Amino acid sequence: MSALEIVKLKVRDQYEKNPIVHVNVSISNPKTNVFNEQVVIKGVYPHLFRLEDKHGETHTLKYSDLLTKGIEIQELNLGIG
Repeated sequence: MSALEIVKLKVRDQYEKNPIVHVNVSISNPKTNVFNEQVVIKGVYPHLFRLEDKHGETHTLKYSDLLTKGIEIQELNLGIG
């Protein structure tokens, strides 16, 4: 099983058990640094997943964003890299 498939399974499992998670985001374009922000996983799809922040804004992310560590879901123990 590839690292990407493991990430997809863990996100789906978290979504089904408890969709409320905490994220850390550190990306440069657009420059965003967020730490321990509570969000809700709103949807899990084959190539992406959606998060909703405390302001009601929805963000669509790729599973690879978790692999590159630009985005971290604290509740997931990816054990990759």
